Amino acid sequence: MGGSSRDRTVQVWDTTTWQLTARLVGHEGDVWGLRFAPDSLRLASASHDRSVIVWDLTTGRPEQRLTGHGDFVEAVAWSPDGTRLVTGSGDQTVRVWDVTTGETRHVIGSQGAPVWSVAWAPDGRTIVFATGDGSIHVWDVRRLREVAELRGHAQVAWSVALSPDGRRVASGSGDGTARIWTIQPRGAEQQLLTGHEGPVTAVALDRTARIVTGGADGTVRVRQPDGTAVVSRWSEPVVALACSPTADTLAVALRDGAVHLIGTNDDVRLDGEAESLAWSPDGSRLAAGCKDNSVRVWDIHTRSSAGVLRGHADWVGTLAWSPSGRYLASGSDDRTVRVWDIEHPGDSTVHSGHQNYVDGLSWAPDEHRLATCSADWTIRVWDLTGTNRPLVLSGHEKRVRAVAWAPDGQRLASCSDDRTVQVWDVNDNQGEVIGVHRDGVTSLVWLPGGAYVVTGSADGTARVWSGSIDPDELTTQARTRVFRALTDDERRTHLLPGSGNS
Repeated sequence: MGGSSRDRTVQVWDTTTWQLTARLVGHEGDVWGLRFAPDSLRLASASHDRSVIVWDLTTGRPEQRLTGHGDFVEAVAWSPDGTRLVTGSGDQTVRVWDVTTGETRHVIGSQGAPVWSVAWAPDGRTIVFATGDGSIHVWDVRRLREVAELRGHAQVAWSVALSPDGRRVASGSGDGTARIWTIQPRGAEQQLLTGHEGPVTAVALDRTARIVTGGADGTVRVRQPDGTAVVSRWSEPVVALACSPTADTLAVALRDGAVHLIGTNDDVRLDGEAESLAWSPDGSRLAAGCKDNSVRVWDIHTRSSAGVLRGHADWVGTLAWSPSGRYLASGSDDRTVRVWDIEHPGDSTVHSGHQNYVDGLSWAPDEHRLATCSADWTIRVWDLTGTNRPLVLSGHEKRVRAVAWAPDGQRLASCSDDRTVQVWDVNDNQGEVIGVHRDGVTSLVWLPGGAYVVTGSADGTARVWSGSIDPDELTTQARTRVFRALTDDERRTHLLPGSGNS
């Protein structure tokens, strides 16, 4: 634990013994703001001497002294990766610093008011700061543009904080109120699909682009244009589903391992202990990834086996056919991806690199790239020509459950147990959060045209999101939560500057 003081020192305490472990001396003015780095090995202190010091806590010595502000500095916050700091000052500016070099990267004006508190969002690109005129400002520091200004406080805004998902901002003010602001991209959520009585485990599109969802409640719901749903029910949870691209046939895998083919007139059961399903592009074959580590392929016309592909050392949890139908990719809990040449079933190419289960696969339209996602929190884009090394996309904060290429072949959508849906531009390796569920996101698919993404979630809903978000297009909704007026002691303790870390 760190403590700041008007005696110009910083004191560091061990919270297990409550012993003073360090007394840091170096500022020439009162110290008003402190923040530990994400690695807990460094501490940033902000002072009325107009500087910020980055302390190495292993030696107790300054690592960097950041100077450039023209007035007191009371607010400081680290970027999630620990490489940058954001500071707020009485000089009415916010500065973003490179901690390694000590150089200022960006200077942002606060529109004529002192900056009393700053916070950095988990996405690493959004900062929020509170100012003396009561306003809260949200900035995208990558694009250097303001994306929201939150007004509602009647007096100075002393403090600001962000929720872990970066979608809510809490602010405290001298007007005696605390406010919670919800920030959501305008028009991001286009449609909410309900009906399941438990997690949505799978999402697919039928050949007419109707949305089909499967759930842990044992139901499959085919959404109709009028908003209703045709529902099929089983006694076992649905673990995977796939729609034929050429016929009105739906393949459903249940937790007991059985695969059901649901057509217009029949329900055919195929035994296979399936964990994942995928139709060939011509609709003639159905592949199932199985618990016995194999991939089984059926001839749909004869309802008979067309081969069994073996090579994985653990369950096969995800499958995808190439656009031409010649290749079948499989991802396994053995942390590998295999690409099978269906014309030569014994041949497969193994791609290794993920550090945990492979949960999702998607072929690019050009068939030269394959995207995979994993429980190691990353997405990999494999160049199947062998020309380039795999591209690794990092940004999710938990297991990545599914990935899908947009029809344009330039964007990827992904979803995660961290509740977010992201769209990535593979040309600049950048991801944008386009939506947030209330629980982990299990599955996704693009609608034709690439304008919208459909997701299924453990929160029991499926949602349709806009596939691209302009960071300038934000709506804000403020909910003032004041249950009673603050007492004078509470106001001094929680709202006045200098009472704690900015």
